Amino acid sequence: GDVYKRQGKYLAICEGDDFWISRTKLQEQYDIMQKNDRVVLTFHAAYSGPAPDDPGTAIICSHRSKTGEVGLKEIIWGGGGYIPTASMMYLTEANRNSRLRYLWTKCPVGDMLVKSHLPLQGQVMFVHGIYSYYRTNVAVSWTTKLVQHGFRSRHIVKMLSFVKEYSEELPMRLKHRYVFRRLLIAGVEFFRLGVRGGEGFGKSAILSLSVFRFMKPVYLFLLFLGSVRKFISRLWEEKEHS
Repeated sequence: GDVYKRQGKYLAICEGDDFWISRTKLQEQYDIMQKNDRVVLTFHAAYSGPAPDDPGTAIICSHRSKTGEVGLKEIIWGGGGYIPTASMMYLTEANRNSRLRYLWTKCPVGDMLVKSHLPLQGQVMFVHGIYSYYRTNVAVSWTTKLVQHGFRSRHIVKMLSFVKEYSEELPMRLKHRYVFRRLLIAGVEFFRLGVRGGEGFGKSAILSLSVFRFMKPVYLFLLFLGSVRKFISRLWEEKEHS
């Protein structure tokens, strides 16, 4: 459904192929957000696998040994998989404006926009605990869709188109990091598809080369920014010691 039509103060997401496994999950997240009005998003670790009794079940996104704040840079570099969708509870008002409503129509994965935008609005808190289950490799799961013929390459192309548009919403200090991360993922994914040959080696190879070619100036730009930062820091230190 359209999350921008929801009227409650907080919104917790649980998609059809995932589920919650704790009676205290919502209360714990609610209490944290009520105590600190600067917190706009809380999340926690999750189990991942086809079913709870499956021997391949693993713990994902256990980023901290205790409840605490997570930095914006860490979230952006972590990508869409850094926060399990079924673990999120967020402040509804922080994710509602006309520009976001438009971007929602362009984003191939809706929760990605929520995860990318909310950290810009306030604090994000990791809640220590494993309170949800992310299902994989079952008929209705996202991971099953990704192995369908042609789906993954089409998804990556749509994602790159969205990244180009959404990156304009980010402050310059984060824009290059976000774009570089997404381009790196896309290039690796296209290369993997080409090696496997599942979606046409030629097409995937061309797409991966085009992505990596575009990454070169981005990488050089990152090196330039790093050099400028070091130069300014050195000047500042010399000024303080003079």
